[in-house]
Amino acid sequence: MNFYKLFKEINFRFLSFINLFFPKNERKIVLYGRKMFNDNLEAMLVHFINNNYTKKYKIYCLLAEPKVYESKYKNENIYFVSGILSSIFHLLSSKYIFHTHSLSVVAFKACRNQKIFNLWHGSPLKRMGNYKKDSKKPVGARSDNYLLVTSKFFIPISMESYGHTEEQIFLGGKSEK
Repeated sequence: MNFYKLFKEINFRFLSFINLFFPKNERKIVLYGRKMFNDNLEAMLVHFINNNYTKKYKIYCLLAEPKVYESKYKNENIYFVSGILSSIFHLLSSKYIFHTHSLSVVAFKACRNQKIFNLWHGSPLKRMGNYKKDSKKPVGARSDNYLLVTSKFFIPISMESYGHTEEQIFLGGKSEK
């Protein structure tokens, strides 16, 4: 195991333990975008805005470079946060977390009263996760309660790649006939 994988594993276990003791805010949603919004994450924010989720929830957008989006999405209940420590705080204290590229270094196991949604950022056209490699679930995927896929075709591939069950897979987009 290389140093980076070892660091991620230790960090995962440490944050998972701490997460057990963090109170979860029922009215808090976190969108974790690493450097910027991309792919399905920005579409999810627009969905929350268009469907008045901002009246019931405070939405925290965790981005390394939030300035671009702060003026675009001005709203009393949308907050843009950068910085690793504040990001970890918001991740651990939120009931609902959405991301598209795995939580990676800040990955942790969700508590029973916490939901982590991997909106994914494309179709699995390359080797990803554990597909055709081994059966151990990647650190980032161990955080996810749910995974979004783009079609029925990708359900078994995504299940094998990330070790999810069929109940953890959500089919996005228009329904197939």
